[in-house]
Amino acid sequence: METLLQHITPTFEVKDDRFDVGNIPHCHLLIEISQERFSFCVVQDDIKTCVWLEDYRFYSLIVENQWFLSLKEIYNEHSFLAANYWKSIVVLADTPHFTFVPTEFFKDEDTTKYLQLLTGEQINDKEQVYYHKHPEQDLTNIFSIDKKVVAWFREMYPARYIKFCHQSCVMLNDFSGRKHNQKPTIHLFFNEKSVTVQVFQLKTMLYCNRFILKNPADLVYYVSLIIKELHLPATETSFILSGEITTFSENYQNLALYFSNLSFGTLPRKMAYSQYFEDIVEHRYINLFSSFSFV
Repeated sequence: METLLQHITPTFEVKDDRFDVGNIPHCHLLIEISQERFSFCVVQDDIKTCVWLEDYRFYSLIVENQWFLSLKEIYNEHSFLAANYWKSIVVLADTPHFTFVPTEFFKDEDTTKYLQLLTGEQINDKEQVYYHKHPEQDLTNIFSIDKKVVAWFREMYPARYIKFCHQSCVMLNDFSGRKHNQKPTIHLFFNEKSVTVQVFQLKTMLYCNRFILKNPADLVYYVSLIIKELHLPATETSFILSGEITTFSENYQNLALYFSNLSFGTLPRKMAYSQYFEDIVEHRYINLFSSFSFV
């Protein structure tokens, strides 16, 4: 056990050497967490600029909850991540249980019922249910997070309010805040083993779902099915790709065989980025950076 948890280092990082830990009370901490990955960035409030990024991968599945043990070790070893005096903290969760409900039908006392009904899965007492309203879409996002994760973050930052949000919620916020043409757009955000799909016409979300990708043919099948069900003009529909995908990946190559108008997402412009971020792969960290809208 001890050996497995030693020397956990970022797989990618961007550090502005002008960042001073003395400025932490004037900085926002944005965190993205899943069972495969942990990343965070620091946004300096006075200049609304991202000055720090670290990205970690959880590879070992030798023991149960290895990812959670690795997360704790990252905090134990880090020089300032556990500081308890951030201006604000946002935790972006990549969890499987989530849905959207028209706000006119939403009642906060029924959040767990909505989630169970629309996901088709039982929400157990180990999960904490949250919701976030999107008035511009007339939708409410409902999602759950493992209670032990929620409790641990609250224990780490007892003096701070922590805003918990969901990947699908951040995707909707980001897309709604951008300019788009009148043609339908399919936004695909790739995780290590799944893809979250949102379909927009102008700024209205028509569809949202997550699919597990078990083999290379799955992606094209799911996208084709969505286009058929929504009666979208395939040749006029544009695709925005973000997350864990490159032009060399099998998922991209398969999409390019059947669909045109493929492009990668760009950095959200609600904040600026330190000069050290010039060479970053923009589409990979869109959700993490977009969670700044919850500050």
